[in-house]
Amino acid sequence: MKYFVHILTVITWALCSSLAAATWQVGAFTGAEFNESANETSPIVLPWLAYQSDHWQVNPLNIAFQKPVEPAKWRVGLAMDYGASEESWTEVFAAKAGVEVFAGPVRFDNSAQVTITQLSNWTSRHTVSTMLPLAPYLLFGIESGISLNQKKSLPEPQSSWVNGVQLMSGFNSWRFMALGSWNKNLSDSNDKLTGMLSVVYEW
Repeated sequence: MKYFVHILTVITWALCSSLAAATWQVGAFTGAEFNESANETSPIVLPWLAYQSDHWQVNPLNIAFQKPVEPAKWRVGLAMDYGASEESWTEVFAAKAGVEVFAGPVRFDNSAQVTITQLSNWTSRHTVSTMLPLAPYLLFGIESGISLNQKKSLPEPQSSWVNGVQLMSGFNSWRFMALGSWNKNLSDSNDKLTGMLSVVYEW
């Protein structure tokens, strides 16, 4: 469960990209993550309560202010990495900033965050993604990119190839999503595979 926060990037974008000017959501994410190096599978259960407006995004993973400045949308705020609580609860909170740019259906996203109480712990993520309609009320999304991660215990930053695919659908005010994620650590050849399902109600 230590690394699951990062794979929710695609989920958060998909849930929020089609929202109205201001909405609320309540629901849950469930799934599992397989860590190849530890040869273990960890369950993922995340209750979800979120608010999204033109300038604010508040959910269990982020509190962020966002502002479009053509052709980009900038955001800055606070990220919560619950996996870090295994070491110390003070390392859960990280300052985060990012910018996304759209070119038609293609989205380029760059973000960076640093643990507030441990500045030697930082992560950056650089991805390209798209969301395409397959049928009425059915969207298919794909994301790929690179992530850099530095911790005090590591001699140098670790790089990972990050990938995600998803299917998203909706019925009235209900939103449903299935997500598959594959992250490959390029420094130690460790793979992490994640599968998740989500159900949220939006109003």
